[in-house]
Amino acid sequence: MTAVNPSDAYLMYGYDEKELTLPHASPSAVTFTIEVDFQADYTWYEHTTLTVQPGETLTYTFPAGFRAHWVRVTSDTNTTASAQFLYGPADKRDTLVDWAR
Repeated sequence: MTAVNPSDAYLMYGYDEKELTLPHASPSAVTFTIEVDFQADYTWYEHTTLTVQPGETLTYTFPAGFRAHWVRVTSDTNTTASAQFLYGPADKRDTLVDWAR
């Protein structure tokens, strides 16, 4: 990752359970900013910032009921990093949302 340049956007719409793991290869701590697009209109909002210590992998669980269409990650420094998103199924389907797909 290049500092302050966002990653590709990842779809997160349609899942109830959302988790992110963040490892990196930097010899010092790296702060990542998680940004989300709620309406799929390319308007990005800062969701949270997470600091990962060297040699560690941070796991972040999004709050229950959290909804957004897209998510992306930026870092405060140049580093080699991975952002892995793990999504779980929706417990209750929304018929209006299903119809709109």
